[in-house]
Amino acid sequence: YALRKLGRDLALARRKRGISTSDMAARLFVSRDTLWRLERGDPTVALGTLVTATFVLNLHDRLANLVAPA
Repeated sequence: YALRKLGRDLALARRKRGISTSDMAARLFVSRDTLWRLERGDPTVALGTLVTATFVLNLHDRLANLVAPA
């Protein structure tokens, strides 16, 4: 559930910033298909891609919620 929500939030943040899927994928060094999977919360996307996306969109503070013991 947390990954799906984070994926939706990443997609929303990307759109609000006016970043196209091709530009975002290029910034992450992944295909657009991988970006779409990331934005759907697919757990098979590499952790490094997720972390990089949060930094590109300035949402890296959200990562703490994923690893919180609670």
